[in-house]
Amino acid sequence: MQQGELKSEWWFQSQVLRQEGEMDCGVCVFGELVGLTREEIIFDIPDAVKGITDKQWEAYFNVKGLEMVRHQPGEEHPLPCAHLHQILPGVYHWIYQAEDCGIHDSSESCQHCPPKSLKLSSYNVVLTVTIKKRSDKG
Repeated sequence: MQQGELKSEWWFQSQVLRQEGEMDCGVCVFGELVGLTREEIIFDIPDAVKGITDKQWEAYFNVKGLEMVRHQPGEEHPLPCAHLHQILPGVYHWIYQAEDCGIHDSSESCQHCPPKSLKLSSYNVVLTVTIKKRSDKG
């Protein structure tokens, strides 16, 4: 590789998630995580556009036959996943981490930030979740 050549195309990748309102970050993050469209989620839980708690998301996934697995900050976890970032006391924002480790932040301020340019360490992560199919033993 010649000096000045790009080592990879990562810098030109763009954010894949977009919020449509101020409180609906979870809709696009969890939609990406479980493969549901915005419309499907809003049909099932209209209040999601106003922001809902992690417990409400967990109840929703249970109805869908999915299990939300909680991981504490610093604990190893599989990818992809969702991270709950505390912006201020009582103010939270969901971000998505892809399998390639890229951070997808649906906020308008990160719209033009390549996912691999964002560092998880710059977020105040208070909870990480992964979603898996529920295994019913009975």
